[in-house]
Amino acid sequence: MNNYGLTARELEVLYFLTLCYTNKEIAKTLHVTHHTIKAHISAILIKLGCKNRTNAALFAKEHIDFNLPPNSEQP
Repeated sequence: MNNYGLTARELEVLYFLTLCYTNKEIAKTLHVTHHTIKAHISAILIKLGCKNRTNAALFAKEHIDFNLPPNSEQP
């Protein structure tokens, strides 16, 4: 499986981007600060070569298998 060099935490953040979570919602869900989420998203955009979070989410939906169990809402 190609994760495009993303860390496990970056994959989690990216998964929530595909669900249209805001930075604040992701931070609350993962129990970190919104500054941490901003840093993860910046790293994700660089690694995927995307211009913004929307492009990253669309890319992820097409190219990344998050290996979630059936009917799962969280990684």
